[in-house]
Amino acid sequence: MKKMKKVALFAALVVALAPSASFAEEGGLEISGAIDTLIGWQKDDANVAGNFSCPNGFATPAGQACNSAADAGAGTGQLGDLRGVATASRDTFNFYVDTVEVDLSKTFGENIRIRADLDFQGPGTGGAGSAGAFALEQGYVTANIPVGNGLELLVGRFNIPMGVESVDRQDNIAVSFSNVYRFLRPHNVTGAKLYYAFNDMIDLHVYAVNNLKDTISSAAGTESAFPGAGLRLGFNWGEEGQESSIGLSGAGSSEVTTHNKHFSFMGDLDVTWAINDSFTLAGEFIYRQDNRFPADGFAGTKNHKAMAGTLLAAYNFSDAWGGYVRGGWLHDINPPAVYTGTDQQIIDWSAGFSYQIADSAKLKIEYRGDWSLFAGAATNSLVHGAAAEFAYHF
Repeated sequence: MKKMKKVALFAALVVALAPSASFAEEGGLEISGAIDTLIGWQKDDANVAGNFSCPNGFATPAGQACNSAADAGAGTGQLGDLRGVATASRDTFNFYVDTVEVDLSKTFGENIRIRADLDFQGPGTGGAGSAGAFALEQGYVTANIPVGNGLELLVGRFNIPMGVESVDRQDNIAVSFSNVYRFLRPHNVTGAKLYYAFNDMIDLHVYAVNNLKDTISSAAGTESAFPGAGLRLGFNWGEEGQESSIGLSGAGSSEVTTHNKHFSFMGDLDVTWAINDSFTLAGEFIYRQDNRFPADGFAGTKNHKAMAGTLLAAYNFSDAWGGYVRGGWLHDINPPAVYTGTDQQIIDWSAGFSYQIADSAKLKIEYRGDWSLFAGAATNSLVHGAAAEFAYHF
């Protein structure tokens, strides 16, 4: 707690004493960020079972299936990543301060740049308790190397280049995160990354990281001897303000730290197609497999496998008003179903609209439902709710 207070005080002093982003001199300290708040209601029916990421807690070897250490305990539904696990006959209405983010960056000459994204979460977010928390979303140094069109080397903690959704909720079209994002796809990683743009249409990210769930073990004999690795090959087209892209991603690592074999791997396809100034389609499909090992507590079971997809259509009715619909599907294939806690398929749907109050302020309202189809004799379950998000960028 003392450490968090010191970090918060430091960030506040930086914001107060440094020049604002709008008036920073070239090469000076630049400050930006966002405040993201929500109001939401969610109803879980009497048949809810499982539906949470990182079953058995993140401390156990079963935690190999966590897509992100920060998501331990996230659940399904409109507010799953805010209020935590869905439970039988639970009905809640809450106000949330999702994130207060302060982004600091500075350039040194033409080749070196540093950046730190500081996230302060409000009470109760993430289902992690009521005290609030501080998280270093990103913290890295980049260097431009004069090779070909220019090679960028990044070292530190960064957002993984995979998928269509940003880790910053306020930058996404929808209010809630998809189940692809919540249960299967990594978010932040720590390591090194190379970025190279072959031309205006084709670029490549290649990275090596500690692991895909972004944790470091401090106990001797429990650390992997191999780093995780991944890449994203991107194809881009369209004019400014109407950009489209297709991304092909692959990643793998030794997510179970008690041994250095039976690796985890995943493949991801993301597409964002700006059809015209008003209409955009965005979709993602992912396949993930964490190969079992007797030491992980699941001897005699099949390898852990899951696949999921999501598709969103957004339309801007005017400069201020917009609307969207989204559908998704996730299949946690093999028991013991380490991705969601239960052997099931989840079908989700969302509909919402947005209003641009000012250049930096936006209001979004969304209704969402998640329908769980359980394996075996269990009764299927519905989790649904609605939320309003107000976000301001500075």
